Amino acid sequence: MSERNGTRAALFKLLNNFEIYLAAFMMLLMTALLFTQVVTRYLFGYAVVWTEELSIIMFVWVVYLGISSSTKEGGHLRIDILPNALPPKGKKIVLLITDLVVVVFCVAIIPFLIKIMNSQGNATSVMLKIPTKVAYASIPIGMALTAIRGIQSFIVTVMAKPEQLKTEAPTDPGLKKSE
Repeated sequence: MSERNGTRAALFKLLNNFEIYLAAFMMLLMTALLFTQVVTRYLFGYAVVWTEELSIIMFVWVVYLGISSSTKEGGHLRIDILPNALPPKGKKIVLLITDLVVVVFCVAIIPFLIKIMNSQGNATSVMLKIPTKVAYASIPIGMALTAIRGIQSFIVTVMAKPEQLKTEAPTDPGLKKSE
């Protein structure tokens, strides 16, 4: 039974952090591709031109996966003077409204983003002949993931006790405040 719980925990961790894992994989692949590009260009006088194109497409995906992941972690910039000035229950209400605004915005913009993506027709990238829709798809998919993470944040806020809520973005535990 514990093996089954371990598998569930691993699956939950994977699903809960898949944007980070996918973005990290893409960043690693981009680094390897661009390193290869530099080495082949300067050491062998040969440019592997498609590496730049693929790296740009992956970079766009990394950006939108990062937006979603940052929503989950509460890492987006926000003005926290109002929630911090309110009592705990007021802070909770402001945070819930903020999450709702994020979700509504993301859901409302998706149809327009899909229209932009589809306006690309059958256009392809120059070197790899990848449909440009692949790069443009990152935007509505990223907004859909951000909406899901906004809903997740809303649920966590609803279930939290008002005293437990914080408005500050998570900080790196390795950074210590100067005293």
